[in-house]
Amino acid sequence: MGWIVSIIVRGRDDFGIGKDGNVKLGRFLGLCIEPQKRGDFLHIGSILYSVTKNPVINGISASAYILLVALVMNYGTQMAPHSKSFIVPVAVLSMFTLSAAVMGFLFGYQPAQLYFSGDKKQAVKLFLQTVAVFAVLTALAMVLAFSGIFS
Repeated sequence: MGWIVSIIVRGRDDFGIGKDGNVKLGRFLGLCIEPQKRGDFLHIGSILYSVTKNPVINGISASAYILLVALVMNYGTQMAPHSKSFIVPVAVLSMFTLSAAVMGFLFGYQPAQLYFSGDKKQAVKLFLQTVAVFAVLTALAMVLAFSGIFS
């Protein structure tokens, strides 16, 4: 074992690179590595960008997502066997976490982008308009739910 240490220690002053070893930052095996410009964090492009700047579409998207989750929960409980497994609370908490992420994106992504780019008034306006559209759609859903139309 001592001879392995002596081999490693013996070559410590010479790493194989001379005074002018042509070592340049940003290169790997002689290839120049240049970072490329990236789009938005999901790499979906302009469709995602334009959707999140429209408060009506954001509010409708939030309502549509809630409708989808409600349908899955309603019909899922009817179709799934009634089990007392630990997987049921895990699935419910996972759905809750996913819902928080989706709603956070729909309500907050574009306003945060605007806010941090310096357009604070437009950020607040977009957020409040999205909340207002969602509030109107929620009130409409409540009226329909309590009117007895779907009974």
